[in-house]
Amino acid sequence: MREIIMQQARNAEERQVMGHAIDLVEKAKSTNTIQQTNFLSLGELQLYDIVINTIGGMTVKKYGGYDTAERVCLALWPEECDWCEPEFDMKAFHILPQDPEGLEHRDYLGSILGLGLKRDVCGDIIVRIDGAYVIVDGKIGDYVYANLVSVSSEKVRLEEVPLNSLAISQPKFVVMTITVMSMRLDSIIAKAFQLSRGVAANFIRQGKVEVDHRLQDNASTDVAEGNTISCRGRGRCVVLKDLGKTRKGKIRLEIGFPSI
Repeated sequence: MREIIMQQARNAEERQVMGHAIDLVEKAKSTNTIQQTNFLSLGELQLYDIVINTIGGMTVKKYGGYDTAERVCLALWPEECDWCEPEFDMKAFHILPQDPEGLEHRDYLGSILGLGLKRDVCGDIIVRIDGAYVIVDGKIGDYVYANLVSVSSEKVRLEEVPLNSLAISQPKFVVMTITVMSMRLDSIIAKAFQLSRGVAANFIRQGKVEVDHRLQDNASTDVAEGNTISCRGRGRCVVLKDLGKTRKGKIRLEIGFPSI
């Protein structure tokens, strides 16, 4: 079973994640206990889903601090252990800079990781006009509260907020309509990010493009409605809606670029 699952990994990094997922499932089955992960990215979560669905027989619960969280922790246990009920230990903070103007997601994340923390103990960072909200592993919450005193060069203060008080709105998008010949990845990237097809194809070959947070190296990969496309150095967009074909048979798509 392990060999069959590993064949679905596209690179060494994915094999490592899937190997950890297999070990976690096996431990849950052999001990009849709940096993939990740290925060997983959407790409890592997809790999865990592949492992869990392939092996089968597991109950799964995911939580990231609020309903629409991208980065989530995962708890799993054997289906027959219906008495199990996981508890997720998380804390949320409102980071309030003296002057938040110009501070971006990467600034907040960089300052948090600069405390000597790994990425997997930090959940979503939601940037707002007055600062940002961050969700962290409860075990390091006090450490973050005591030591995060600046973001970039801007002094900040933190306020702990209850998870059940988080009112994170649905993502907002700057929407544009594009017309493409096909649903090929290189074609959509070229139009969405205003590149030539050749440059778009090179980005894909160079490992700079992800679809739904998994690396893609094939320019002819088909993209579907709802897919998120990330292009390093260019940004991220979501294929919001297939608007149908034009009179000449081209495909019209509604593309959304995330906006604060």
